[in-house]
Amino acid sequence: MVGTNKKMPAGFHGGNIMIYLGQVYSHDPKTVVKELAQNIIDACGVDGKGHIIVDLKKRTVRSYDNGRGSSEEEMTIRISQIGARMKTDDNIGQKGIGNLGGVLLGESYRMITRERDAKPRTNFFSVEIEKSRLKESEVAFDFNDLPNFTFSSGKHEGSSTLVEIRGIPKSALNELNRAENPAEMLAEEIANAYSLKLREKRIKITVEVIKENGTEQTV
Repeated sequence: MVGTNKKMPAGFHGGNIMIYLGQVYSHDPKTVVKELAQNIIDACGVDGKGHIIVDLKKRTVRSYDNGRGSSEEEMTIRISQIGARMKTDDNIGQKGIGNLGGVLLGESYRMITRERDAKPRTNFFSVEIEKSRLKESEVAFDFNDLPNFTFSSGKHEGSSTLVEIRGIPKSALNELNRAENPAEMLAEEIANAYSLKLREKRIKITVEVIKENGTEQTV
């Protein structure tokens, strides 16, 4: 167990990760939403479910799925290997930083997860970082044990992973704010990118957008 309130070095310098993430994700919520959809597909088995919520009023993005989740040990290894993978892989999606796309989009990033089928059952834990810390010479993520956390009720009951990106600049959300149906726009982006995988695994990803006036659109 990693335990409570631990810092986990990511094995890279802040300047490198800013360059890589900036090439793809900065100020582009559509790309981040597609990356979250890819994460859902990778995590879920057949008939899996995911839910992506873009709140234009609160300037947040949240993603839920009922996939296999991750153990603390697995996340520790993945984060510690990011630096090495950045040096050896040509495809940014294979560098181990796909889950971190939202770090540069918003002011803070948090993942809450646990290994769904672990025996004995394990607690949820969080992996968190503030974007400002990416400027540090050596980047580290906060790991926190969450013994009392559960997706126990409502439409996300049974979820194994939540990814939350907060503090997204209003300027990055302009296109979605101007769109007549932003939820449909995002759902089409996901379908165009991953239609074959979604059909093969029969995965259902619901996209919900809460507009600045409080109205909700769901696809």
